[in-house]
Amino acid sequence: MPSDGTAELVEEIQKLPHSEQISALRNLQNQSEGEDTGISTDSYASMDAECKLAFWYHLAQNLGGSVVGIPHDYISSEAAAEVLDLFQMNSTEEIMTFMQRVLSKA
Repeated sequence: MPSDGTAELVEEIQKLPHSEQISALRNLQNQSEGEDTGISTDSYASMDAECKLAFWYHLAQNLGGSVVGIPHDYISSEAAAEVLDLFQMNSTEEIMTFMQRVLSKA
C-alpha cells in the first residue's frame, strides 16, 4: 500500500489527461519541471527508494486504465530488452533490491 504522499502523487498523475501523463512522469523521473503539467517534482524528489518503488508499482497497476497505457506498437530499445531479460533470471527479492538501488539514485 503506497504511503499517503505516494498515493497523492499517483492521484495527481491520474487526474491529468492521458496526453499529459507521459510528460509529467518524465519530468518526475528527470526531476525537471519541463512542460507545465501542474505537478511539482519536489514530492517525488523527497521520496526514498522504497516510496519511489511503490509509486511506480502503483502506476503500473493502472496502466491502460486511469494511467496512459503502453501503445500496442511500442518497441523497446535493445538496452531496455536486455534489462527486462535480466529480471526473468532473478528472484522477486533480487528484483526489488535492484529497483530500490536504481530508484535511490534517481
